[in-house]
Amino acid sequence: MPILGVYGMIVAILIAIGGGVGYKINDHFASRNLTQCETEKEIMVRVHRDEATRRIKKAAESTDKVMAYVMNRIAEAEKQNQEARNELKKYTTGRDCLSGDARRVLESAPAFGKQRVSENTALTVTGAATAAADPGNRKGSASAVTTDTDIAGWIGDASELYAECTARLEAIEQWDAGINGRR
Repeated sequence: MPILGVYGMIVAILIAIGGGVGYKINDHFASRNLTQCETEKEIMVRVHRDEATRRIKKAAESTDKVMAYVMNRIAEAEKQNQEARNELKKYTTGRDCLSGDARRVLESAPAFGKQRVSENTALTVTGAATAAADPGNRKGSASAVTTDTDIAGWIGDASELYAECTARLEAIEQWDAGINGRR
C-alpha cells in the first residue's frame, strides 16, 4: 500500500498544482474580460453622453427658433389687431347693440370664461342723457347695454387671443419638427 499512498500523494499534488494553475489562468482571463467590459462601458457612456449633448443642443436651437417665431407672430397679430381697432373707430358709433341680458347670456358660454364684453366704455354724456330719456331700452343703467363699439372691441380681443393661440400651436409643431424631425 505504500505505492498506492505515493500515487495518491502525486495525484493530490498534481490536482493542487492544476487547481492553482487553473485559478491563475482563470484570474488572468477574468481580469482581461473585466478590463474589456470597463473599456466598452466607457465607450458606451461617451457615445451616449455625446448623443445626449447633441440632442440637447438641437433642442436648444429648436427652442430658440420657435421662441423667435412665436414672438414675431404674436407681435404681428397685435399690430394687425391694433390697426383693425383704429380702423373700427371710424365705423362704430357707440349705438346700442345688445341689451345687458343678451350680453350676460353670451358671457355665460364656457368659451368666454376670461373674455368679457366691455361694459359700455364708449358711452358718452349724450348717451347717458339718452339712457335717462329711454329707460326701457337701457333699463336706467349706463352699463345695461353693449354698443357696437364694445362688440367690435370684444371681437378684436377674441381675434387677438385666437392669433396668439394659433402662433403657439404652430410653434409647438415647429419645435417638435426641429427636435424629432417630424413634419
